[in-house]
Amino acid sequence: MRSIITKLWDGTLMPQENLFVYNKEISDACEMSETVRERIKTALPDGEKFLLDQYDELNLTISGAGEEEAFRRGIGVGIRLMMEVTEYDDV
Repeated sequence: MRSIITKLWDGTLMPQENLFVYNKEISDACEMSETVRERIKTALPDGEKFLLDQYDELNLTISGAGEEEAFRRGIGVGIRLMMEVTEYDDV
């Protein structure tokens, strides 16, 4: 049996996978974002459309780094909680 940390890290357990399904506000914002992105891409001259793709890639890199840091901090809090609970079990 694989640990939950391993499952989270390797992507077989994804708590965020249903985030958009259960949160209408986020789901609507994602749809609107895609609509706006397509309108911007259509409005750009052909020679500059690559800029929007480059912008998307940079945003993915930035948000990925933020999500990774949030993951690390969340795991750290969970581990500290478990250590504290275990400490009081011995008393």
